[in-house]
Amino acid sequence: MSQRPHQRLNQLLQQSLDEQGKATLLEPAQLLHASREPCSLTLLTLSSYRFHGHFCLLGDEGADRQEQLYEQANMLCGSLKRLLGQQLAGLGMSTPNRLPAGCLEYLLEQHEPVAVARTRSNGGQELLAGLLLPFDIQLTLPPASAGSAFASETATASGELELF
Repeated sequence: MSQRPHQRLNQLLQQSLDEQGKATLLEPAQLLHASREPCSLTLLTLSSYRFHGHFCLLGDEGADRQEQLYEQANMLCGSLKRLLGQQLAGLGMSTPNRLPAGCLEYLLEQHEPVAVARTRSNGGQELLAGLLLPFDIQLTLPPASAGSAFASETATASGELELF
């Protein structure tokens, strides 16, 4: 994938995380490094006919915190889905799933971490969020300024109603 979609996906991830609090972009290698620490991996899938990716959230492991991680992952991924959905019509999102953090190493054999950021949960817990895309994906995103015009044209052409 070219550098331009990488930059745009980084902007979208940071913007979606900033809606919930301050986010800091990181190097993609940080994701694998963090998965080797004791942590919990929450995974969601974003997909449409032309797009497939995984949103992952790493946080402190512990049964008492899992429900909070699910809620946080749902909010953060939902925000990313809304922003990305303005440029990719028909984008859907799965429910959060908990996996052992070691599964991330397997995912990274088949997916590229294109956007990684650090943020904090509502309770102050440090979280690491990442967007993983298949290595062979062909993705073209319109520039930031053209995104909202593209979304409204797509919604009008397909007859979709957007609710706020």
